[in-house]
Amino acid sequence: MPSSKYHPYSSSNTSESIASSTSALDHSNLLTQLGLVFDPHYKLLYCITCQSAWIPTAIPGHLAQIHKTRLNAQQKANLDAAVQFYGVTTSNRIVPTSDLAIDGLKLYLDAYLCIACDYACLQRTSLMTHFSNHHKANSAKGESQYTRGPVQTFFNPVPLRYFRVCLPEQHDQSLFDIFMAKEEPKLIKDHSVSPQNAREIPPMLACTQWHLHLEHYLDNRDAREKLCKMFTPYPISQGNALWEMTWKYLETIRNLSNDTSMRCRILLNECPR
Repeated sequence: MPSSKYHPYSSSNTSESIASSTSALDHSNLLTQLGLVFDPHYKLLYCITCQSAWIPTAIPGHLAQIHKTRLNAQQKANLDAAVQFYGVTTSNRIVPTSDLAIDGLKLYLDAYLCIACDYACLQRTSLMTHFSNHHKANSAKGESQYTRGPVQTFFNPVPLRYFRVCLPEQHDQSLFDIFMAKEEPKLIKDHSVSPQNAREIPPMLACTQWHLHLEHYLDNRDAREKLCKMFTPYPISQGNALWEMTWKYLETIRNLSNDTSMRCRILLNECPR
């Protein structure tokens, strides 16, 4: 009988698997806290807020100078461990392997593209200077020296190398528009169905028990309309106290959110409640 250490479900292998997954989760949480995201294709770390790539040695300085987040010794050690775990590249000479726009990088929609080479930039004067220095044999003048289109750059501000990208195809109608045009008219109007079993009750509804409190109204259209009229707010012009209170609440929330840390805002964007 083979030794247990060779068995795929042995306790030692299971412990190693759990430790590995825990380590991966810790590294992922650290990047989220620092406002970073890892691109497994290019092996780069992107700043979520700035939408640009940073080599590992430049990240602490970038976070401190731009985002006012200073890393302590333990956080720097954890970041180094995450960089090693993911195999993040230390090179800033990255060449895109596709002409598709890269998620995580800022998109510049109306850049200047040289007609004679792959050079691209955001300023017309820069393009014309490039054309004059590198394409003297080309007779193109003025606006014929370039076209306009979308570009991206991995690093910003250094090194700044823009490359051309293609945007995904835009459809005139979304799936929701198609559904509303073709399927919505077939639906039964003003029809409410009570949950038939516990699996049809969402967790929040199960906590509030509103489906039980309003059971009488679910299958009674007239009763539902009367209930809705009870909660119809007065127009704003009439000095609606509820509206004024709501407005003050939203203002307070806005002011409080503006004072929160970058980590908190990133968490709220990624995990809305």
